[in-house]
Amino acid sequence: MVGFEHQSFRSVLRQTRRAAGLTQEALAATSGVSVRTISDLERGISSAPQGESGRWLADALGLSGKERDRFFAAIRQERRVPGPKSLAFTPPPILPDATLGRETDIATVEGLLDRGERIV
Repeated sequence: MVGFEHQSFRSVLRQTRRAAGLTQEALAATSGVSVRTISDLERGISSAPQGESGRWLADALGLSGKERDRFFAAIRQERRVPGPKSLAFTPPPILPDATLGRETDIATVEGLLDRGERIV
């Protein structure tokens, strides 16, 4: 597989799975990685396998030697490349305090409570 190390992990996984003659379902059954995860990896929804999943996939694909090295190089490369900005974590905006500008309402409620009035 020429240029293997410069391909995205999704392409590497798809090519090696097909070269091994496996469907996504068969690879899932052999590796212990879910079909959904394999599908997400091949479609680029997930960029690289997490934890031990990469090793499980490589073992199930029967990769050894240079093929195995290239497989893991593609995983490492994918982890170094930042994903699209739209998928990056963006913290939620800081919303203004719900009581901002409601000083009169707060004073009214406090006055009712001070007089022992019931508020529902």
